Amino acid sequence: MPTYRITSPDGKAFDVTAPDGASQDQVLEYAKSQWKKGSAPAVPMADVEDPGVGQSMLIGAGRTFDRIGKGMEQIYYGATGQTDKQAALKQQAEDEDGIYKRLQDKRPFATGFGEAAPSMVLPAGGSATLIGNVGRMMAAGALPEALQYGDTTDRIKRSTKAALASAAVPLSVAGFKSAKSLVEPLYSGGRNAIAGRTLNRVAGDDAAQVIQRLQNAKPLVPGSMPTAAQVAENGGIAALERSAAAANPTDYTARAMGQSSARLNVLRNLAGDDTTMAAAESARKTASKALYDQADVGMAPVDTYFKGLQMRPQFKSAIDRAQKLAKDNGLDDIFFRDKDGKPLAVIGEGAHYIKKALDDFADQGSDAYIGKASAGAASKTNELFQKWLDSSIPEYGAAKAAYAARSAPINQMQVGRALMDKAQPALADFGALGRETGATFGTAMRNADQVAARATGMKGATMANVLDTAQLRSVENVAKDLARKANAQDLGRGVGSDTFQKLSMQNIAEQSGMPKAVGGLLDFPGVSRATGWIYRDSDEQMQKLLADVLLDPAKAAEVMQKATPKQLAKDPALRKLLEQSVIRGGGLLGTTYLAQP
Repeated sequence: MPTYRITSPDGKAFDVTAPDGASQDQVLEYAKSQWKKGSAPAVPMADVEDPGVGQSMLIGAGRTFDRIGKGMEQIYYGATGQTDKQAALKQQAEDEDGIYKRLQDKRPFATGFGEAAPSMVLPAGGSATLIGNVGRMMAAGALPEALQYGDTTDRIKRSTKAALASAAVPLSVAGFKSAKSLVEPLYSGGRNAIAGRTLNRVAGDDAAQVIQRLQNAKPLVPGSMPTAAQVAENGGIAALERSAAAANPTDYTARAMGQSSARLNVLRNLAGDDTTMAAAESARKTASKALYDQADVGMAPVDTYFKGLQMRPQFKSAIDRAQKLAKDNGLDDIFFRDKDGKPLAVIGEGAHYIKKALDDFADQGSDAYIGKASAGAASKTNELFQKWLDSSIPEYGAAKAAYAARSAPINQMQVGRALMDKAQPALADFGALGRETGATFGTAMRNADQVAARATGMKGATMANVLDTAQLRSVENVAKDLARKANAQDLGRGVGSDTFQKLSMQNIAEQSGMPKAVGGLLDFPGVSRATGWIYRDSDEQMQKLLADVLLDPAKAAEVMQKATPKQLAKDPALRKLLEQSVIRGGGLLGTTYLAQP
């Protein structure tokens, strides 16, 4: 379809597009007939070629940018008094309008959407308030229309319609959500949704991680079921649970007492009772007594090894002390001697007294303790002596092994009792239920090896070599369980709020998109009284629901996840992008249909 440039007698230039097959004379005759009207529209043409939806959208977008450019020229020419250029620009715009109209008639939706697309240069959504989002959408829709070519009245008309069309989207969404929020407190599904949104709101940006922690929650101690706050690791959840516990003390007190009882039971089982301890001690004595009796009457020859030990002053002092201990216990001499009084052998019972004397020298708490350095030397000397004694009197070594084997459960109970004393306050002996001294127990676990050594009376004892793997894990889990209880209490000590008391009102305010404004309106005395009467029972039901949910981490995770689309729960950035896309798409559709001249 050729286009011809024709100049009229008064000097005006016209572009005339003719259908294929039209002669130049036909085009010229048609143009002359239109000169008297001051314009030369195109010769009636055949139907325009269809470029398709995508291309039509691009053409529409390009037209908007072109019209904005012409709008800037129009303002400039008007401001500088260039009327001739202004008139030429007007003619050019009208000619292009005639050409574009044919495509517009063919593809009204695609071209309209393309024309509105340049408004995307301004961000939509993302504001903290409904007013902010409406303002952004209005500016995004109105600005391109206000800048396009046209007279002042035309620009105002187009930009006003575009602004209203764009604002309708966030306003409609907010209106729907507000209407829905009015009835949500009145039915079970709505109350669950409000509970989920409340938990998500107080959890803040950490909501997705909180849901994961709640889903993975497990008891660290058998019978100590955690609450949502104890596993969420979130200040908002902890504060809300603190309010729930204050409003529903019975259930939360029962849970706290159950947790405390479960933790103390772990330690009680480890500590055993007096009957269990007595039975273990009796079994140890029975297993080792016969062997010790044989060892007591046995004899270890005073050989070169023993004489070498006698060269040590500490060992000589231990022999002197052993002689005294022997006489105190009815044994006149620890040695078997020849007729001249020369020691030939150490009597087994006497050897045991030598060991005890060396133990006293090494024991920091005994009267015989002789200083840190000397105590270390005494321990080494004792090791060498007992090695000699085990080989010299085999029954003695066997008795020690039997004694040690039967001592393991006794030592474990001793450690259990020491830890029990640290975890359970003295008032528990007089009926104080659910009381624990978590900080004291934590200190004991920090100094676990010292506690084990003191409890068993064995210098080299450690918590790890006294307790078996399962026992060690169980006491460590008691400490971890106490720690997460303390963590939840500390996180929940922030400034309180009335969120828990006014769940219905809070939901209406939040869903409106203007929480402060609507919240203030709902607090007006008359409004507050009316809504309080309407939602009184619903609020009580939701408070009970939230209190129950916070006692069950799995349930809390479920209602939170249902209140947040599952596929977007872990990607708040994607969620925000989609929200803005919905707002923007709605705005473009509205502008397409309503913002046309």
